[in-house]
Amino acid sequence: MPPTPAAEPFEPSQVSRSLLEYVTLPFCRDCSHFEALLGKLRHEFPSLEARAVPADSPRGRQLSLEQGIMRFPVIVLGGAVIAIETIPEDDLRRHLERALAT
Repeated sequence: MPPTPAAEPFEPSQVSRSLLEYVTLPFCRDCSHFEALLGKLRHEFPSLEARAVPADSPRGRQLSLEQGIMRFPVIVLGGAVIAIETIPEDDLRRHLERALAT
């Protein structure tokens, strides 16, 4: 299932622990690699909600540019930046396991 598009900006207190957002740019090689990794792990985390967020959208600016992050993708889980540009598969899995533990 493809990621859903990002909504308008919202406050971190409104962010679900199961929401993974990643800020992307067109033609971004690291963004494509992250999307492939996310696709590989999706079946392990069915309750994960993933959203691709264009860097030039209001939410994209809120997640990256306002924090001075100019490299992509910016990977945000539960409202907290967990990685910029790349994240090893084991690290992403560990973050997701912690965030989605009941």
